[in-house]
Amino acid sequence: MRTSKPLWAATILMATAAGLSAQFGLGDEGLPRSTAPTPQVLSAASGTAPVSAGSIVSIYGSNFANGAASATMLPLPVVLGGVSAKFTVVNILDQPLFTGAMPLFYVSPAQINAQVPTGANFPPCNGGSGSVYSTSIQITTPSGEQTATVNATAAPAPGLFTANETGKGVAAAQFVTNLPNGTQTIAYVAECPGGTGTCVPAPLNVTLGTSALVLWGTGISEYSSFPQGLTVMAGNQPLQVFYAGPSAQYAGLDQINAWLPASLAGSGILNVSVMLSGTTLGVESTCSFNVTSNVVTIDIE
Repeated sequence: MRTSKPLWAATILMATAAGLSAQFGLGDEGLPRSTAPTPQVLSAASGTAPVSAGSIVSIYGSNFANGAASATMLPLPVVLGGVSAKFTVVNILDQPLFTGAMPLFYVSPAQINAQVPTGANFPPCNGGSGSVYSTSIQITTPSGEQTATVNATAAPAPGLFTANETGKGVAAAQFVTNLPNGTQTIAYVAECPGGTGTCVPAPLNVTLGTSALVLWGTGISEYSSFPQGLTVMAGNQPLQVFYAGPSAQYAGLDQINAWLPASLAGSGILNVSVMLSGTTLGVESTCSFNVTSNVVTIDIE
């Protein structure tokens, strides 16, 4: 995704990504841990599969690390707390098409947060046996090797982060208003009186000035040619997007800025989602996609 940043967007970009910490996404308050014999791999934003190249994933299991450790700088390490992970794509003959180390955000005994390599290659989706592939993650831990089967796709798998770290409910997002006096306010769209797990939508007033919604997601910018092919829906109304691209704060983190018109006043709870359409890079035109993210909510008073 490539676009220039409007001056106003540059100010918004200075804000801290809402609801995102070193643990990043689905944590202890999120989805229940997998009881499967092999680790489970889900989008760190939506808590669902499939996942896609360049996106941030959460791997759930057991006996990963001896303790918790978080990356502290970019570029992300590929070994953290004695843990490493290798992402592999193989064809129907079990021949490797891609193998690459996964950058790591966070490791603990039961969870790993990592990025699917941005250069992961998948076979052409033109039908036949040549289009069949499988993906896996080989995890090296202080206690030994583990293998996770991954539902990964050559098409995008967009996900939006949520305040309660469940992939559902109120968005992990920000509400920005340019006031008539020239000042700007930035507020979270969620109120969390008891911390994560208690977050509810905060009422947003879109009549005080020029307002915008700042969404955070993953699995988006690697596939979108903004402004073509990307739509943000609030209820039944498409929002005008004025910036969409990778965030400088975290690897694999995407940021989308969209105007919230005053005409939305009084809408109440609105479902918000991101839709991507286009053609997967490097393969035939038959490999088109039209996918939608998980649904998050905001409250327009």
